[in-house]
Amino acid sequence: LQAEVSGVDQEAHALAEELQRLERELEQGRRVNAERAKAQAAMEHRKARIKELRRELDGIDRTLPDLRAAAQEARASYDALLEAAKGWEREIQSLRAELAKLAKGEEEESIAIRKLLAEQAALDGRRRGIESTIESHEGLQQGARAVLAAADTGRLPDVFQPVGEALEVDKRHATAIDTALGGAANDLIAPSEREAKAAIEWLKANRAGRATFQPLTLMRPPVVSEELRRLSRQPGVVGRASELVRCEARVRPVVDSLLGRILVVETLDDALRLARTSGWARLVTLDGEVVHASGAVTGGVAARTAFGMVQRKAELAETVQAIEDISRRVAARRPAAEGLGRQAEEIRARVASLQRQIAEGQSDRDEAKQWLDRVSSELHSAERERDRLQREFDALSSASGELPAAVDVAGLEARRDELVRSLAAKSADAEATQRLLREAEQRIEEATVRRQSAERRLRSLTEGQANREKRLAAIEPEKAKLIADRDEAVQRKEQAEHERLRASEQLQQGLARKEDLLAKRAELLEEARAARQGAQASADGAHQAELSRARWEGKRAAALQRLLEDYNLSEEEALQLAGTVDVPDDAPGIVSRLRRELRAMGDVNLGAIEAYERLTVRAEELGAQVEDIEEGIRQVEAGIRELDRLTQDRFAATFERLEAAFAETFAKLFGGGEGCLKLTTPGNLLETGIDIEVTLPGKKRQRLELLSGGERALCAAAFLFALLKVKPSPIVILDEIDAPLDGRNVERFIELLQEMRPHTQFILITHNHVTILAAGNWIGVTMQGRDGVSTIVPVNVAELAAEEGATTGEG
Repeated sequence: LQAEVSGVDQEAHALAEELQRLERELEQGRRVNAERAKAQAAMEHRKARIKELRRELDGIDRTLPDLRAAAQEARASYDALLEAAKGWEREIQSLRAELAKLAKGEEEESIAIRKLLAEQAALDGRRRGIESTIESHEGLQQGARAVLAAADTGRLPDVFQPVGEALEVDKRHATAIDTALGGAANDLIAPSEREAKAAIEWLKANRAGRATFQPLTLMRPPVVSEELRRLSRQPGVVGRASELVRCEARVRPVVDSLLGRILVVETLDDALRLARTSGWARLVTLDGEVVHASGAVTGGVAARTAFGMVQRKAELAETVQAIEDISRRVAARRPAAEGLGRQAEEIRARVASLQRQIAEGQSDRDEAKQWLDRVSSELHSAERERDRLQREFDALSSASGELPAAVDVAGLEARRDELVRSLAAKSADAEATQRLLREAEQRIEEATVRRQSAERRLRSLTEGQANREKRLAAIEPEKAKLIADRDEAVQRKEQAEHERLRASEQLQQGLARKEDLLAKRAELLEEARAARQGAQASADGAHQAELSRARWEGKRAAALQRLLEDYNLSEEEALQLAGTVDVPDDAPGIVSRLRRELRAMGDVNLGAIEAYERLTVRAEELGAQVEDIEEGIRQVEAGIRELDRLTQDRFAATFERLEAAFAETFAKLFGGGEGCLKLTTPGNLLETGIDIEVTLPGKKRQRLELLSGGERALCAAAFLFALLKVKPSPIVILDEIDAPLDGRNVERFIELLQEMRPHTQFILITHNHVTILAAGNWIGVTMQGRDGVSTIVPVNVAELAAEEGATTGEG
């Protein structure tokens, strides 16, 4: 079989070489024929292309004159549109100059109005502050405030009113009335003695202070003597204090009781002149001086001026009046500002109209420009295309037209197919012989494997039989034990299954309850969220509605004002005419044009040229000032950047030194370990913070807030000493910094103090005897007797030690 296979292989190899040679000849013939066909097709295409080029050249020659004429026409149309747009631009520039004049006048009016509004806002803030002070009962005594607070919360009846809040007085008399009332301004007016008694009992029960009450039922009006009536008509006397205040009729008895026998006079001289008369309790001047019936005189200036309730209310009334005056002044100025604004709006409308015309004409200009560009482009393209076609026509006309010789591809393919059939027959015989040889060898190998496997199974069976006989002898006792264990395991399994079923039922019940609770919780949360959203939406809607209403009210007021000023029509007359008058679409333009014509009929402003020149010079000056200011801004910004850079460099260098110093002082104070400083934002040194991370001896690294109080105090001391190392200070005061430290840490702390003594003087406030003994000078502070006066006892430790040494030597 092997010899037969070898002979067949040699014949097949010879046939294969012959087949390869024919394949190469066939490929070469096909390539030659393909090139010949391609050349023939190119020749046909060249003839057709020459004919087409001749036709295209004739068409371009006929089109070029029309394109040149169209380009000239498009250029003329575009130039005309561009000149019209420039004329509109010049008119816009003149209108803008006039608008600048109006804007200046309008700005001046606006500045004046803004100043008034700013003053009004300041007064309004002052008014709110005074109202807030009055509402919070500031200045009342503690007991009175406590009673009013209890009344607000419902713990007492809401029937009490401070005397000062019940009165209204002119600003001129406020100081005198406040002085006349004195502490009585803090008294509380009560309907009857029953409410006063209840409030006093509440103050006692809650230890909330003391208060004075004025029950209306117990008030007795004072008897006004004839002498007092006569004095009230004397020169220099303003009147009785009770007559200078305004109040409700129900509290008039209280006012008469407190102020009925007090006279208000102009000056202190008037009061001293009347001091020897009788019939009055006190004489009070408008500046607050007091002459008592006993002859005592009170006056001067307090170290700290305090306004009473009466003065606050008078100031509030004065502030409200000032706000109303400013509102009237603002209302008086608005028409002039609005008139200038209307004129400016008319000019802006004309400018906008011209800009619209320019914008609307822009499309025509763009279209004309595009048409010009398109025609020019087509003209250039046509000329370039003609040149290109002419060059192509000349190149095709001069090209060669020879074809290569044809090859007999069909004969070569027939010879190749015959060789392929012969080779296939030889290959089939060789493959069949080879397959028989491989099958014989495979059957031999399989038989050998089966024999070896049978021998292994025979040995395994023999060994297994012996092992089974041995195990059979020892399996009976183990079998009995396993049966007993199995029975016990079955019982435990049944018990465990019973317990599992019971636990599973309990679990299912718990899960069911949990699901119910979760469902209820989800429903409640959804309801709460919907309620919050609804409330927020309602609040937002109300706020937006209020804003919209205010905006429309403002627009309506402006429209009514414009109707009245521009058309002399009221709202009712305009509504009556709304259905009878047809307004054209271009009504605003017609109105603007008519107004311009009316203004054009007025006097000519002969000073306009001079004003324009003056304003032009002023504009140039302002422009130069603006450039100077901008240059100054740039210089300041450059200076700021330079300062930032220097600050960052200085900070980085200082932080590096501080980090090294802190590591050193930390190790000294803790006797080891490691301390480091970290920047919170290293990329932004101007705004970064500093974190302290430490590694205590025998512990892991952690942040400062995780340490104990003593450890944090020691870390703070290490940071302080690190700062002093980087930038020493001549004197440092430490207040009980060693209080949280134990004995060994205090010793390390003192050692570090001693190390830094050559550069820094330390003043320590301490109770630690170890720190005291280490100091060079002691200053003791003690209190003598019960008068609360402290006594300082200084001790120089070096001198004391020298004296003790001398005493010991003498002894």
